[in-house]
Amino acid sequence: MKFRTTRALVRHWHDARGKKAVPNRSELWPSQIASVLPETFILGPDGNDQISFRLAGTQICALFDRELSHMPFQLLWTRAQMLSVMAVVRNVVEKRLPLLLTVLAAADASRPIIMEMVLLPLLDTEGDSWRVLGALTTEPSALRHLNGPLKSLRIEAIEPLFDVPPMEPGLREASMTAVVRRIFDAARQGIFPNPTP
Repeated sequence: MKFRTTRALVRHWHDARGKKAVPNRSELWPSQIASVLPETFILGPDGNDQISFRLAGTQICALFDRELSHMPFQLLWTRAQMLSVMAVVRNVVEKRLPLLLTVLAAADASRPIIMEMVLLPLLDTEGDSWRVLGALTTEPSALRHLNGPLKSLRIEAIEPLFDVPPMEPGLREASMTAVVRRIFDAARQGIFPNPTP
């Protein structure tokens, strides 16, 4: 984790879950992560078999020059990776697997910039539906090279956050590395993988 926002959000998520695999949304305290909220978001099902933004921080919306709340998450990504990104999110939820993504962000007439995205499984306030807590961030100096809003994101690398135990019972690091490798290979090729068994 290279960036302050990523480290702060993962630390808060880890503290909130305690000995559980996944925290409840009501166990998060926004006041404790106020400085990184502009770069954070929450994803959830929208009732139309889509995964959409439930909330999106002001900095993320500003990067894309549009309001992202209620927008399908896949629309931020290159066309080749749209379906695979949905499989990545499903694996985060179904495997309760926090993931760190290295992302290439492109804008018109600008060199792409490297960003970091974290995806953390979360339960809603009733504990009976899933959410994903996330962040999208980079070095402030990188943003000065953009000549306009971001147009698309592309996954460059995926890694599991093994440094935030406890892991889901029965999941060993070696097996989870295989899961992540499968997700990453599919995403890079634009293949739509089913959630891993």
